[in-house]
Amino acid sequence: RGSKAYTQYIQWLHFAETISQHVAALTQQHIMLYEDHQRSPLVMRLEAKRLERCFAFVEAALSDGRSELLAGGFSAADVAVGQAVTMGRHFARIEGMPSLALWHARLRSRPAFQAAAPPDGEGPYAQEFYPPWPDQAT
Repeated sequence: RGSKAYTQYIQWLHFAETISQHVAALTQQHIMLYEDHQRSPLVMRLEAKRLERCFAFVEAALSDGRSELLAGGFSAADVAVGQAVTMGRHFARIEGMPSLALWHARLRSRPAFQAAAPPDGEGPYAQEFYPPWPDQAT
């Protein structure tokens, strides 16, 4: 419990929650709010930028060539951050982040990931990518 590895594990789990909160806000803005007047282009832009910064943090952590988030190998930290990145890719791109993209591709190729993922076209995301809306002139 008091080891450096455990501390890093807990930090990654909580960081997955951080990513997921940005994804939740973007999911609400793009999908769950049915009336356009309830949606905020400003919130969409801010949350997408925050998500991009989270992705950049994961990219930096993986840029030393490691294949998993923790030195001890594949863990629930990879699963937690991986699911958040999977959902987040609907709102922020990982192209241009080669370490993150490679890590995510390895994660998606795992049989357990494929078994748990919803079939194409199912789930809350009807589109592959949801860009922020432009400001509306009022």
